[in-house]
Amino acid sequence: FFLYYATPIPHAPLQAPVHWVDYYLQKFGDEPPYDGSKGYFPCRYPKATYAAMVSYLDEQVGQIMSLLKELGIVDQTLVIFSSDNGPTYNGGTDSPWFDSAYPFRSEYGKGKGFVQEGGIRVPMIAKWPGIITPGTCSDHLSAFYDVLPTLCEVAGAEIPEETDGISFLPTLK
Repeated sequence: FFLYYATPIPHAPLQAPVHWVDYYLQKFGDEPPYDGSKGYFPCRYPKATYAAMVSYLDEQVGQIMSLLKELGIVDQTLVIFSSDNGPTYNGGTDSPWFDSAYPFRSEYGKGKGFVQEGGIRVPMIAKWPGIITPGTCSDHLSAFYDVLPTLCEVAGAEIPEETDGISFLPTLK
């Protein structure tokens, strides 16, 4: 099977389950509200809400991993986690406060929507028991158009000629 889970979080507008917002409000303390002047909805606790969104995403990924374990297929499953761009600057987010693009800069003009390193270079995490050595790291550069040929190669399917992508399966192995 193939599952592509495209979540909109963390993304503006700032919205998250209240228990996660409360959790970070206790950690960060009171903060100035976001008034909606940079697009999207106003938000009473923008930093706590953004952090809550990240934790909510982590919780959802954990649920997927738990289901794979419950089904007894986690050890035969390739899981790839990544993003489509660097951190944003709008909607009340405060990427520089979180240092979201570390080691690159993440303020306006350096993150999402711009071709600076903080806007286009994002981490990718892959887990594939028995194939990928746990704890390994690679400096391999790839782009989303490389995912299609990689997954085709994993599945033993023909790679379409109409792609500019190159399989990074050898790097995963």
